[in-house]
Amino acid sequence: MHHQEFMYTKNSGALNQLTMQSRIMSEDEAKQGKKSDWYRVNLSGPVRNFPKGICNLKYITTLVIKSNNLERLPAEVGNLTNLLVLDASQNKIRELPLSIGELVSLRALILNENKIEDLPSECGFLLHLRHLNLQSNPLRQSIAQYYGDGSEQAVRRVIRHLMDLYYMFR
Repeated sequence: MHHQEFMYTKNSGALNQLTMQSRIMSEDEAKQGKKSDWYRVNLSGPVRNFPKGICNLKYITTLVIKSNNLERLPAEVGNLTNLLVLDASQNKIRELPLSIGELVSLRALILNENKIEDLPSECGFLLHLRHLNLQSNPLRQSIAQYYGDGSEQAVRRVIRHLMDLYYMFR
């Protein structure tokens, strides 16, 4: 396996570094459903806008977009249904898209050091989630009381609570 880096410097808010492991596939190939050998994507910034083309890479299992200036994740992130790890820590994200609940294979959701106050009830569908890091976020009491120490048991409590909320208001 080889490691490749690509540099983009169009403007100050643009993608500065995109590191992908394995072979390259065009966005058109990804849109056509062609399977990629990519399994891990690591973006480093300062990125302000999430490159939506990444959401067409449906076969990636790890997405690391930490230490950027992202204020939100696009709804299209829900297309990444094979994702096992999503690390969006150390950004400026205030809320997660409802489509986050479509990441049903997700095992780890790392969101520490953002501006998240609440989680969408759709997170209740993340039944395989075992690691949830929400440290250093201004969490509302309704989530903070379930999150507690962030242990695996606490993660299950949060998921159960969010699932209950989802069905209560639907």
